[in-house]
Amino acid sequence: MVRRVPRAVLGGTFDHLHIGHQALLSAAFSLGEEVGIGITTDGFLRRESRKASQVEPFAERERRLREHLGRAFPHRRFQLIPLTDRWGALLEGRTRMLVASPETLPVGVEANRLRRRRGLPPVTLVEVAPVLGEDLLPVSSTRIRDGVVDPGGHRRTPLKVGVGSTNPVKRNGVREGLLRVFPGLNLSVRSVNTGEGNPQPWGLRAGFEGASRRARGALGEGDYGIGVEATLVPVPGPKGTLDVHAVVVVDRFGRTLAATSGGYLLPERVDREVAGGPTLEATLGGLGARGRVGRRPGGGLGYLTRGALTREGYIAEGVHGAFVPRLAARSGSLPPFRVLPREGAS
Repeated sequence: MVRRVPRAVLGGTFDHLHIGHQALLSAAFSLGEEVGIGITTDGFLRRESRKASQVEPFAERERRLREHLGRAFPHRRFQLIPLTDRWGALLEGRTRMLVASPETLPVGVEANRLRRRRGLPPVTLVEVAPVLGEDLLPVSSTRIRDGVVDPGGHRRTPLKVGVGSTNPVKRNGVREGLLRVFPGLNLSVRSVNTGEGNPQPWGLRAGFEGASRRARGALGEGDYGIGVEATLVPVPGPKGTLDVHAVVVVDRFGRTLAATSGGYLLPERVDREVAGGPTLEATLGGLGARGRVGRRPGGGLGYLTRGALTREGYIAEGVHGAFVPRLAARSGSLPPFRVLPREGAS
């Protein structure tokens, strides 16, 4: 438990007050006896941002903030500070802590340098994790203004996902996985031809390299790009080969998630044949599978198990697994903030 400091501060535009702002405020009030809240003025915004005309006027932002503070933190001491520069109350001697998002944290690091030059002790820096919406992307004023989410993080438009393959088995497996991650959301899943990769990747490194290339090629203007690459992994213990899927997810902000599907040992006869160089699909074709096994419902796994297991199901498992860090962040199972070392180094 972190002891409360006499005064904690935070700052922001507070445009379209949303659940991300509320998380910052909650952290500040849990850590400071008094809270100073900086609100960027219209003049400051006009000087610093090309999107100033899209932001609510200062009076509206201040009104919404006061209403929220009255409901959420009655009887607590706070001060609203119009920000005409980036520092606000950060350089005041009585300020002891800055509560910030990952994007605004560098301001605190720079402020501590200035405080030391002025003979003031550095403030403690607290980084509050981004709050994720239903789509597991950070809730922001920009996305609210664009009509993508509402201030509570609920999705207002279809979730756009590109899959880096024209293979219907991969696309269907990805869609199945997304339905597990985003139940109830309207999904728009499209196949994107990102070119053929390594005809038969071997090892996880090659698999993830191929999946990453496919994911980035499929992102486009969407919310997520997802790449899936089947790869064969030698297993030294039982002396066999695992067939697994490397899954990479890239979001619209360039952040990457990854996982593998479950894997299974190839039957010994298949293992012997594929070790000679052909792809798994070609090997199964030579052993009696008709047509292009890789594109048929169930894939090669469905063929080997007569439909008891399917490639789509394994891919769905990998997609679901890739989102574990985001699901954990949204579930509240992780601490909402972290206190950085006193000098501001992360």
